[in-house]
Amino acid sequence: MTSTAQASSDLAFPTGRFQRPAKLDPEARAKAIEIVAATPARLREAVRGLTDEQLETPYRPGGWTVRQVVHHVPDSHLNAYCRFKLALTEDEPTIKPYEEGRWAELVDGKSAPVAVTIHLLEALHEEADRLNRLVQNLLEMTRLEAGALVPHTAWHSVEEVVGAALGRFGKSLAERPVTTRIPAELPLVPMDDVLIEQVLINLIDNAIKYTPAGTPIEVSAEETGAAVVVEVADRGPGLRPGEERLIFEKFHRTDPAPSVRGAGLGLAICQGIIQAHGGRIWAENRPGGGVALRFALPLKDMPPTPSESTAPAESDVP
Repeated sequence: MTSTAQASSDLAFPTGRFQRPAKLDPEARAKAIEIVAATPARLREAVRGLTDEQLETPYRPGGWTVRQVVHHVPDSHLNAYCRFKLALTEDEPTIKPYEEGRWAELVDGKSAPVAVTIHLLEALHEEADRLNRLVQNLLEMTRLEAGALVPHTAWHSVEEVVGAALGRFGKSLAERPVTTRIPAELPLVPMDDVLIEQVLINLIDNAIKYTPAGTPIEVSAEETGAAVVVEVADRGPGLRPGEERLIFEKFHRTDPAPSVRGAGLGLAICQGIIQAHGGRIWAENRPGGGVALRFALPLKDMPPTPSESTAPAESDVP
């Protein structure tokens, strides 16, 4: 291949040609989701400050303009989102590929402001993330009820798992004060980091749903001797007397926010995951308003040195 042809091929596939992995394990899936989730912010930054003249520049010889490439991104993501919903709602869905070249030649693809398409992409990702969490919760509940949820525990840092969970929310937390208080001396904890990240995602999502926009969310952790307790606290309306346990039941919804979307499974799944770790989860109203959702993960033996932190940890679950 000549250098010119190679350059053209590199521009056609700037992130490389897709290669299907031999095995899509949870770690690879999480990495792929992370890359796709970062697309709106990366695209917004890539076009920041570009003039109309620059947007009309061909992205590669004989190819689309930069503007058309930008508009192509939400087109392709919207198409993927529709395919996902077809697969969820039809036994034999008809998956029709779209003519991306013809879409690019439509008036919006050739002349619409890029800010419009970036807003569309951000909104699409927010909705896709909501749907992904819903499907993930349904799958986790199915595994819990079938007795198939077995934590694969190893020694992990609570701070890293909290950071990963918060990173999944992106724009959803942009206008909220978020405070984390995790002591530097907090020991490593034996846990399945993927499952505990899902617990934190559900707890933070619950705080976002049931509290006014702009109110703070606090995430903290502390060692209590035989366990590490993690807390997600908000300043919302709080819980009615007696509701502290009801919120962990399947399909339970609190009255203060009847318009909030969701299946009412998030906290029930949290309870199942924490119990599978040999821990417990509970809720308390906070002085001054709001709710604190806490879970305790038992500490077994002494935590390893950093070089041993990925070694499997003993678990109560066979």
